[in-house]
Amino acid sequence: MRNWLQVAITKTSITGLILSGGEGRRVSGKDKGLLHFKERLLIELQIEWLQGQVDDIIISANRNLDDYQRLGFAVVSDDSAGHLGPLHGVKQGLEKATSPWVFVHPVDLPNLPKDFIERIVQPLNDEFSVYYFATKERSHFLTMLINKRCSQRLNSYLANGGARVKDFLQEVRAKKIVTDLSEDCFANLNNLSDYNT
Repeated sequence: MRNWLQVAITKTSITGLILSGGEGRRVSGKDKGLLHFKERLLIELQIEWLQGQVDDIIISANRNLDDYQRLGFAVVSDDSAGHLGPLHGVKQGLEKATSPWVFVHPVDLPNLPKDFIERIVQPLNDEFSVYYFATKERSHFLTMLINKRCSQRLNSYLANGGARVKDFLQEVRAKKIVTDLSEDCFANLNNLSDYNT
């Protein structure tokens, strides 16, 4: 049982981490963050969405690093060969972040409300180290708010061969937050036809 006061989570205590390091298998191997959606680069739209809701932004990418660095934000890249899954991007983001909390946001998730982070953190505090979000229909494990104090647990999980986000969340006893949003808000852009190619 904890013996200190629970601390509220505020905008100034959150870094936004955009995960843009996937293989893009469903989009013919293209880099999703650098594809156009609504006539803009998807990564630019996601940066714009995060600005005003978080204190800082980090981009996790595994290729086209110069293109991402030109956007003016910190870029982290997995130091291992190949695509090892999103938790490796989360690991790098946690190590880079200076805020106590990191909001993890997949680059291909463009339909969340503009004030999503502000709304979901209002009732939260640091009672749990990880929160993840869901609709009434299903859980969205990768949309999470994770505290830097989880870094060592995540490193150990990955070092022992762990890869599944759901399993890691269970291991750290993450708290599920059920939102009143529809599934459409969490829809991923998984097909080339979703983009302005």
